[in-house]
Amino acid sequence: MIHGDLVITSSSGGQVEVSYVPPPSRLADCSISPSDAEEYTTKLIELDTDSGRFTIFPINTIGPSEDFLKPKYKQITKITLASGKRVISIRGEMNGLVKDYARSLTFGATQPLEEDIDDADIAQSAGSAELIVEILEGLPPAFIKDYDYGLGLAKEYRFIVDAVETLTDCTEIVISGQGTTRVDDAGEIFHISTNDFETIRKALHSRTRLGQVAVTS
Repeated sequence: MIHGDLVITSSSGGQVEVSYVPPPSRLADCSISPSDAEEYTTKLIELDTDSGRFTIFPINTIGPSEDFLKPKYKQITKITLASGKRVISIRGEMNGLVKDYARSLTFGATQPLEEDIDDADIAQSAGSAELIVEILEGLPPAFIKDYDYGLGLAKEYRFIVDAVETLTDCTEIVISGQGTTRVDDAGEIFHISTNDFETIRKALHSRTRLGQVAVTS
């Protein structure tokens, strides 16, 4: 498979934005000239190394051309993992940055480093795209980790998004170890506690496994 490109930019305060540029073959499938690729650059990720917030913007990268690069879900446009912990690493040690940031996204199973050291500048580091790929691979279960498939939740967990869209008008889901499962006062963000998310995820996974057993038996 020919992969798309990642365009990574950073700003002050530990903010990093990652955009997706589709591969020429996919552009051609949608009757788009590969020379126009930059015009179809679409935001895919925002991360904040200071607060530990990691936000994905799920998009359609396969399927009908009329849905190409549009939001994957009808209502939810972004999903955020909010660890509430500052993500730090030693400048220049790219592997360290990957491991530290990935650890902050594992629902508290492990913790990021606590030393008072400089943040690495992801956008300016050599191999920055590889860093993002490593961070995606460290996402919790239930998440699509291949950016060429537009991120978001894996198919068997789509029910979580469907339920939020059916029951609320929220456009963002925030998964966090802080606070309870609730809709924010503005009615725009659906907060899910990590414990509740894991409970739902395990139940959906068990249901899928039971269905697979029933089909093969």
